[in-house]
Amino acid sequence: DYPIDTLAGKMADFLVTVNYAGTPAEVTDDLIKEITFDEFDSVSAWKKYYTEYYEEYYALLYKTEINEAIWNNISTSVKIHKLPVSDRMDYCNDMIEYFTDTAEEGGYTYADFLEAQGYTENEFLMMLYDDLSEEAVTQKLILSAVCKREGISPSVSDDEYNEYLKNNYLALGFSSAEEFENSVGRITLEDSVLFEKVIRDRK
Repeated sequence: DYPIDTLAGKMADFLVTVNYAGTPAEVTDDLIKEITFDEFDSVSAWKKYYTEYYEEYYALLYKTEINEAIWNNISTSVKIHKLPVSDRMDYCNDMIEYFTDTAEEGGYTYADFLEAQGYTENEFLMMLYDDLSEEAVTQKLILSAVCKREGISPSVSDDEYNEYLKNNYLALGFSSAEEFENSVGRITLEDSVLFEKVIRDRK
């Protein structure tokens, strides 16, 4: 797997210089403050955060695997002959609105965002339509059909939305629910909440 073909798979000798050898430093409050740049002020706070993080991370990982298995079972039993173009364009417009709002919150324009990503306006629209909208709209149509059949409310309440943020931001690597929301966007998050509602009711 070595990137240089002429060296890949061959034996190699490395010359190293050991600048220091000693015992590991004692983990103290001062050391934690130093290495985390004052993010944590004590060993106990540092341990508490990462204990909770990994507990939530592995719980989310397990839940995600179960959810994906259930979703695969649902989605493979459904056949959609043709996706409505209007629904796919609605998805594209929602995404463009989200990226526009996000850019403006950072003091930029949508045009600045497109330039940074290396797209023209039309290229970005076509990327959304061709590469992303099919999966998103397919999932939404299937979820809507399941909601109708099972009597599940297809709308997402503020309580459900906020609960999803609170329960998932840490395990997904965000420092707060607000950061999670700002990074992902409410539209995408509401789709995730609805997905979890449907999957939960079918377990």
